[in-house]
Amino acid sequence: MTAMTRTFRSYPPALLITSTRDDRVHPGHARKMAARLREDGHEVAYYEFVDGGHGAAATNEQRAFLWALTLEFLWRKLGATAQRRGASLAIVASRGSAAARSAQSSA
Repeated sequence: MTAMTRTFRSYPPALLITSTRDDRVHPGHARKMAARLREDGHEVAYYEFVDGGHGAAATNEQRAFLWALTLEFLWRKLGATAQRRGASLAIVASRGSAAARSAQSSA
């Protein structure tokens, strides 16, 4: 499909993470997807690990970085949305905690 014939849709911001050494899904697929989404005006964050394989991270340090990258992305995208809507992130986050469940069951 060319840019002229594609149907344009609204997509949420995307985080694409891949590894240069992925032996199952070539990183070129993620690169092309990121490029196509950006071409169509969508917000995309892209990170490519040099090491690692299909799981992206090769070491515990890289795994920690992957989680930090993911959580920072979610915090920026979902946190801003929740704040605009007036929701308290602390309340939303604590709904699934054991303390919140025990408080709800004793009430």
